[in-house]
Order: sequence, then structure tokens, then C-alpha cells
Amino acid sequence: MREVSRRLLVIAIAGTLFCAAGCETWTDTEAGNGSLIKTELYFGLCRPDESTISEVEWEAFVDEYITPRFKEGLTIVDAAGQWMGENGELVKEETKIVILFHRNSGDKKAAIEYIRDKYKGLFGQEAVTKVTSYPQIDF
Repeated sequence: MREVSRRLLVIAIAGTLFCAAGCETWTDTEAGNGSLIKTELYFGLCRPDESTISEVEWEAFVDEYITPRFKEGLTIVDAAGQWMGENGELVKEETKIVILFHRNSGDKKAAIEYIRDKYKGLFGQEAVTKVTSYPQIDF
């Protein structure tokens, strides 16, 4: 009987620790308290005049505006995007997706908004879509 009680106690303690660790992770993740957050930025490559932003122009933009603000790293993915224009026509365009993992800080948020505004201004874009999530990250 004593062995059974000991096993139950070990299981109960392990379960409590597991739940506490899971709850703590959820709280940190949800609140962004020092945890890394993920931001995806979607950059369309078509200008309003229907010309395309070249690879050279894109790379210069990344080098001048994104990399200096996210020196810790980033990922760029080539994609094919599409969306419904205001006139009801389907618009298809090549897209660059920039994926950033960063601290949830005012400085990083401001840097992201600066990048979005700069791209819209330089290339005549209506929008740069931003998606922010709070993933559980393990390296």
C-alpha cells in the first residue's frame, strides 16, 4: 500500500508541475512578457502603374530598411499572392513574405511600422499586410 501511495504522490507532483509549466507558458505567450513573437509582413511587388518592383530594388530595400532593424535575423519567402481589387477583379502579384521573430517591445513594433510605411511610400503600395502571432518557440 505504501508503494502505491508513493507512486500516486509522484504522479500528482509531476502532473502539477506539467500543468504549471503549461499555464506559465500560456501566460507568458499570451501577454508577450519577454517572449518572442512572430510577425509576418506581406510585400506585394506590383506598382500601381503595373510595373514590377525588381529583385535589385527589393534587395536594396531589405538591406537599407529591414536588416538594420532586425540584425538578429529574418526569413524571406517568395510567394504568389492574389486579392480582390475594389473594382471586383482578381489581382495576382508576386509577393515577398518577411518573417521576423522578435521581442515584444515598443522599439520593435515601431521598427515594423516604419518598414511598412517606408515600403508603401517608396513603391506606391496601398498596404503591407502584417500578421502577428505568439507561438511557442523551441530552439
